[in-house]
Amino acid sequence: MKRVLLCLLLAMARLSFAQTVTDLSDPGANGLVFRNSLGGTRIAASADVIGLFSGACSVSTFMRGDGSCATAVSSVFGRTGAVTATLGDYNLALINGGIAPSSQTYDFATNADVVNVVTKTAGTSTTDAASTAFVGTAVANANRVVASTDLTNQSANVGTTTVYAVPSDKAGIYEVTIVTVITQAATTSSTLPAGQTFWTDQDTSAANGVQTHGASTANVLGGTASATSYISAKASTNIQFNNTGYASSGATPLKYSMRVRVKYLG
Repeated sequence: MKRVLLCLLLAMARLSFAQTVTDLSDPGANGLVFRNSLGGTRIAASADVIGLFSGACSVSTFMRGDGSCATAVSSVFGRTGAVTATLGDYNLALINGGIAPSSQTYDFATNADVVNVVTKTAGTSTTDAASTAFVGTAVANANRVVASTDLTNQSANVGTTTVYAVPSDKAGIYEVTIVTVITQAATTSSTLPAGQTFWTDQDTSAANGVQTHGASTANVLGGTASATSYISAKASTNIQFNNTGYASSGATPLKYSMRVRVKYLG
């Protein structure tokens, strides 16, 4: 009796399975398979795939990864096809908030220009808001001009003059520029004096001097003699300048200006 009941149960299970599971038919070709009826399939058409996405999908749109259709970009900078970068595609106004280049001016930063600067104490993880003195030093180092002297209305040689006292922690390479300009030509002839630079070498401690620019006999208003010397200066010494060779002939004497700039290069 038990065997009869077991056979009946197995027969009923087979019948139930046959009624609920149906094999899918072969669509007859390779591609995306679309189920169009119970057990029936075919190769999917484009409309079947488009229907899976949201939005207005058509031949002029593309399907995005988020499941929506979007309109493709038709041109870049007015050019179509394979667009490559061209000079003039971008200008300053496009990347700085629309401010036209002609309305902008640029200058060296000052203490007031720098806010919320953070400094770090060496060897620690401590950070603090930068002081005005710290920012001022940073700006000065960035500008590099550490000293300047302007002499005007000169009518004789300029004696040896200190333009910069090298700090105890600033031994290094310096750039010294001397520009001498005739502001009044002499009546007959003249010699614009040669500019010279003096310093103490940081490696030898020897006192050195060099002619930064030579003399000029041009004797014309605006006549200029200028040049730059690069020196290696010792800490706690002076960088100095003078000129030599001044001469003037005639009732009206030669007059000139002498301007000196010193930059710290490190």
